[in-house]
Amino acid sequence: MPRHPWGQFKARTHDVMLAEAKAIELLNEHLPSSIEQAVECGGVLYIEGGECKTTGPFWGDRATPTVKIYQYEPNCGCPSSGTPIAYWHTHPRLSGAKQALVWDHFEGPDKDIANDYHLHGYIGAVDGRLIWYDWTEKNEANREHTLNGRIRNTTG
Repeated sequence: MPRHPWGQFKARTHDVMLAEAKAIELLNEHLPSSIEQAVECGGVLYIEGGECKTTGPFWGDRATPTVKIYQYEPNCGCPSSGTPIAYWHTHPRLSGAKQALVWDHFEGPDKDIANDYHLHGYIGAVDGRLIWYDWTEKNEANREHTLNGRIRNTTG
C-alpha cells in the first residue's frame, strides 16, 4: 500500500487502513457542503472485493443535528456481499436545534453506533480535524484519536 498522505496509518489492519483512506476521501468531498448547508452527512464503509466502499452519502436536515446512516438495517445497510467495517459522518456546526453541539469528539450516540455495531468511526469536524474512534481498543479512554492532517472544510 502506498504511503498514506497524512503520514503513518493509525489503523491496525489492512481493511481498517482502507476504511481510513476512504473516510478521508469522502470527508474531503462532503465536509465543505455539509458546513455550507449546516447539515450532517455520512454513511457506512464496507469491504467488498478487496475495496472499501460506502453507503450513501446520507444527509440530515437543519432541524436535527444528526444523520441517519441506516446501520440498524441488515448488514448495516451494506450489500450482502460486503463486510461493514466503519462509518463516517460530518460535524458541520457548533450549535443547532437551540443547543450547543458536540462537534470535536465522539459523544454518546456516536460511540453507541461504533460499539454496538462493531464499526470504527470517523468524524470530519467543522474545523477540519479528522477524529477516529477505535471500538476494538480495550481501554475506553484510548478509543478516540485525532489524526494528523486536515480535512478540507471550505468550498473555495
